[in-house]
Amino acid sequence: MNMMKAEFINHSTAVLAQGYDPGVEPRFDAPWMGFFRTLGGQILGTIMACIVIFMGIALAFWVASKIGGSGAGQSMGAKALLIGLAACVIMGSLGGAAMYFSGLSLF
Repeated sequence: MNMMKAEFINHSTAVLAQGYDPGVEPRFDAPWMGFFRTLGGQILGTIMACIVIFMGIALAFWVASKIGGSGAGQSMGAKALLIGLAACVIMGSLGGAAMYFSGLSLF
């Protein structure tokens, strides 16, 4: 059993060392690709708008807590702003990642 296992591993590493090209290249000209690009853009745009609304509410909550002198409210508002900022960074990096990994240009 161990001999068979070792032989399988040796064969696998030999195939990896040689490099295997299946001859498949991605093509982005399928008839449904325009629909999915539009749908993906609408979903990302909706998420970005929701994040902006969330950050506006968090900022208003933080300012109201600052004026009212509520320490807990200030803390919650600041945390919500940081969460919104992190969400914006993640959403912004998705476009760059999609461009890099797919080979598509964004503009």
